[in-house]
Amino acid sequence: MLSFIADRIPSLDGSGVSHVGLMIPSDQQEKIDVFMRTGVGLDDIKLPTQIDSPEYRHLFKVFRNSGGPVPVAIDLPSSMYNGTVSRDEWMARSLLIVLNRNPSSKILVIVGSLHTLKKLEREKHVPDKHLSIREYITRDRPSTRMWSVGQVIDGNPNACDFTRRFSSLPGAVALDLDDRYRGWQMGLTASMAIVPAECFELVDGLIVY
Repeated sequence: MLSFIADRIPSLDGSGVSHVGLMIPSDQQEKIDVFMRTGVGLDDIKLPTQIDSPEYRHLFKVFRNSGGPVPVAIDLPSSMYNGTVSRDEWMARSLLIVLNRNPSSKILVIVGSLHTLKKLEREKHVPDKHLSIREYITRDRPSTRMWSVGQVIDGNPNACDFTRRFSSLPGAVALDLDDRYRGWQMGLTASMAIVPAECFELVDGLIVY
């Protein structure tokens, strides 16, 4: 996936993409900006453990060399994890800053699949009922056009109809979700305490590996 993204960064500018939102704590933005200006300090950018790798850091080199979209760190700083703002709300705020500064911005946002959900309607017994990124953005800026793509990797065929149907095919299968998939289980949300919803109510597209 990182190679896929890196290969396409140079072409994003031609598609009108002005910014790329990354799941990196926003307190690292200054260090990212320094590297983008000078080419120095790549190792000073603190990445979350789960994504910290040479391949991820290579993305910044591609951003800088391509002269294309601006990388934006949008995630909640770890120092604020015990606060009242959820990660989804913080990421929405970070994206809204970009959109409000330049209403014509077109942003590709790279986040984990659970953060791509169009809505996040928790079951009644769940105390933390924060919204999804998309819901926060829609609430504050209703005119924003958005399109979400989730992914299923090595899903459980007993809990995911998309895995059972498509995972045997070589490579990846990309699907536009619509009424054709009504009633299909999407393993992506199987472990989440959310009110049952159709797959196309949760994401607009799905990539199955």
